[in-house]
Amino acid sequence: MKRAYRILEQVTPIDGDCGTLCGARCCKGDEHDGMWLLPGEDALLKDAEFLTIRTALEGKYAICTGSCRRELRPLSCRIYPYFPMPEEGRDGELRIVPTPDLRALSTCALFRDSAPPVTPRFRHALRRVGRLLLRDPALRRWLISSGDYIRDVAAMRELLENAKDE
Repeated sequence: MKRAYRILEQVTPIDGDCGTLCGARCCKGDEHDGMWLLPGEDALLKDAEFLTIRTALEGKYAICTGSCRRELRPLSCRIYPYFPMPEEGRDGELRIVPTPDLRALSTCALFRDSAPPVTPRFRHALRRVGRLLLRDPALRRWLISSGDYIRDVAAMRELLENAKDE
């Protein structure tokens, strides 16, 4: 996990601080909002005094106070609003495709038409992190399960959009 943190240490989705586009909405929340933690990640964040870690049925998540020590951000914060989506290739092996995480549609300014493009450097780093996660059995299960959930969200959104158009 520390290696994944290092890969994304100096890489962000756009050139510049995307928080200036939305007032850092993704870093603000209450006890019901937060970023999901990967299996075992809470142990790495024990010194992150700006985070409160909660447990839910789906796992653990971190709630931010709104100002963080960037080197202690959870992986979910580092990849937001994208996800390293595992997809089966023609050879049957899983590959990683940087995919917009539609759960962030309501908060992230990067989904606006006027948003700057996501950098190739960020997409490359996200693929590297995803491939790294696939190597660990627990993180691989988490990645596949989370990817399935995000696909379900996308499918439900499409159904709702189609029903609205009818």
